[in-house]
Amino acid sequence: MTKFISLLATLLFTFSLLNAQTVTPAPDRAADPEQAYPVTNIVQNSALKTFAADFPNNSVGFLHVYTDPVIDPTEVYLLKGNAISSTTRALLPQKFQRMAQALGAELYGAMSIAGPDESLYLLRMDGIQEDRIEMFAIRDNEVKHLRTIAYRNCAAGLCTQMDSYLTDLNGDGNLDLVEIKRMQTKVKERVVSRSAYVLNPKNLKWKKARQLDVPWDSIEFFSPSADNE
Repeated sequence: MTKFISLLATLLFTFSLLNAQTVTPAPDRAADPEQAYPVTNIVQNSALKTFAADFPNNSVGFLHVYTDPVIDPTEVYLLKGNAISSTTRALLPQKFQRMAQALGAELYGAMSIAGPDESLYLLRMDGIQEDRIEMFAIRDNEVKHLRTIAYRNCAAGLCTQMDSYLTDLNGDGNLDLVEIKRMQTKVKERVVSRSAYVLNPKNLKWKKARQLDVPWDSIEFFSPSADNE
């Protein structure tokens, strides 16, 4: 009987040792910076800061957004901007990276303006035959395209142009957008459309407005021929 009890005690002690060896404590993530905060997040945040820094801040009162095919160094062109960094270029949606390459365009951070709870970034594309201004925002840690707000393309004697005006037309504290489009030859001009949009603060998308009081007498196209006159 004494031997049986001694054998049983030995077996119980051995089992307890084996059980203790199989228990693996949960890793201390705070002690492992790479595990707690992946390096990709740090790089991404740093890159987005670089993106934002490439666009100078500007306050909007009644901003005429247009492309200027020939920028004189002495003229006042608020959307001139500075050449963007390779980091900012890489953060653009691939569609616009390919577009810039197809246009042979130099890219400039024109300006950053305040939208509802976010900054809106205006990128100027200075192409060989076509110039454009595109609006972007940073959402969910990505650069998202919101809208094309200006362009000018001239080929075979025909120019197509879109200008925009950014302002608060209805006094609600949010940006509104007025777009005008035209087709132009040396002897003829045809206005294609005039539209107004409001920026919905809930989904942050531009929605066509039908009841905005637009001061159409103050809405004009930029004309390169009249520039600096």
